[in-house]
Amino acid sequence: MSGGLYPLKFAEIIRVTFTSESSLAQASKKAEKVKILVNSDLRKLFEHSDRAVMLKEIPIGILTEAVHAVLSQFGIIKSIKMQLVGLWQKAVVEFEQVEYADLVAACWSILIGKDAVHVAKSNVNKKLWNVRNVHKALLYTLPMETNTHDI
Repeated sequence: MSGGLYPLKFAEIIRVTFTSESSLAQASKKAEKVKILVNSDLRKLFEHSDRAVMLKEIPIGILTEAVHAVLSQFGIIKSIKMQLVGLWQKAVVEFEQVEYADLVAACWSILIGKDAVHVAKSNVNKKLWNVRNVHKALLYTLPMETNTHDI
């Protein structure tokens, strides 16, 4: 792992599950000896300020560069962190200024390529996400490779 003690910006994150607290503690001690960052609470790795937005249900084929290209139209991006969640990806995009994040968060979805992804401030609670899902429809038996742009 390059980057010394500052791996979060460039590091790969691996989730490891242990069978007991003592196993986690023992593994953490070993990791610290070889300077591997250990964080037992993954939520802390993805905490963000009011300058950040979260995008959900990003198709697997969408790259960080595509997210950057679309969202940089709203303002200067400080960082993008993408994470695999089941069959989808999610991204947390932090902007230089709160105003840029507010512009993006005002949209309920954004097109990235031909796919629509859900958008909200990264610190939004589950209740607001559910409000935004009220107007969501699932369409079945569409022809193969039909996407949001086609509809």
